[in-house]
Amino acid sequence: MPFSMKEPFLLAVAALFWLATTTTACASHGDTLDIILDGKSMPYSGLLLEESALVPLNAISDSLGAEPTWTPSDQTVCLKKADRTITMKMNEYKATVNDHQLSLDTPPQLIGHNVYVPLRFVAENLAASVSMDPATKTVALNRLKENAITIKTAKESSETKEMIINIQYPQFAGMQDPAVQEGINRKIQEQVAQFKQKTLTDAKEMRESFLDSNVPLRTFSIICNYAVKYNANNLVSLYFIDSNYLGGAHGMSYASSLTFDITDGKVYELPDLFSSPAYIERINQRIEQLKGSDYFLWTPFTSIDPKQAYYLSPNGLVVYYQLYDIAPYAAGFPQFTIPYAELADLLTVPIR
Repeated sequence: MPFSMKEPFLLAVAALFWLATTTTACASHGDTLDIILDGKSMPYSGLLLEESALVPLNAISDSLGAEPTWTPSDQTVCLKKADRTITMKMNEYKATVNDHQLSLDTPPQLIGHNVYVPLRFVAENLAASVSMDPATKTVALNRLKENAITIKTAKESSETKEMIINIQYPQFAGMQDPAVQEGINRKIQEQVAQFKQKTLTDAKEMRESFLDSNVPLRTFSIICNYAVKYNANNLVSLYFIDSNYLGGAHGMSYASSLTFDITDGKVYELPDLFSSPAYIERINQRIEQLKGSDYFLWTPFTSIDPKQAYYLSPNGLVVYYQLYDIAPYAAGFPQFTIPYAELADLLTVPIR
């Protein structure tokens, strides 16, 4: 299929989404990585390729209790575990987890006679946390006990000359309280619908402006996707990227998040996680330590907002900023992870 003008933006959105939702430690090209699972050294190694960790398919499947399948005829890699199926294709930057379509920072590859798969993507989608130490070239995996709920992906997809729509958002089943479940699902539906409707309204105005100015019409787009960043201890933390293209030099993307208790539906803003405002200075100190090596900031960092946007991850609390907020567009969504150990005495929820 020929490469069209709409494809660069779609690819850019996919890359931006996984840049925003994945933090990958860096080391030199071609380094081997020691793998540790639940504190025990594994008898196989990973490989650092283009700043992403890869691991043998059969080895990681065995470690995390999944059933691997490699089909040479169509170059498909599949891992199945309980109610979860991960499907990828060799050298393609696309994947599905059950019915959820996602993008990969690094695709599966055939290295020597072994199939290698992206370590972080596979592990996190098989209920394991991932922590990489570039100094020791070690990756620590820890299996997680996830909440006993089901997450399905609702979709809307269409394509015309005027508009491409590709929307995915989570819907929950299996919560103990149906009213809580309905409330959470409805809240997510309304958030997506609001973004879609605003983009359609803006697109109509832009199209009329183009016609009035005799500017060639372009294909606009709405793309929404999500990641489940934390799903344990009766808490769920979701991270959303909503993107649109309305005819400019490039599209625009917006990050948002939602953290809630599956037992009562309580939605947690950042202050709700802590017993006192002391968390602000604690997080500020950590950002001061992290920002220098990773980001060029527009202005000197002073402090987070008391209600700073955040999400939970297995490795720590992650605060983030929008595009252009504190750094250039090329920096993506600046994110800073604060280990729970540094906040433990202030936390009021069981996420240590």
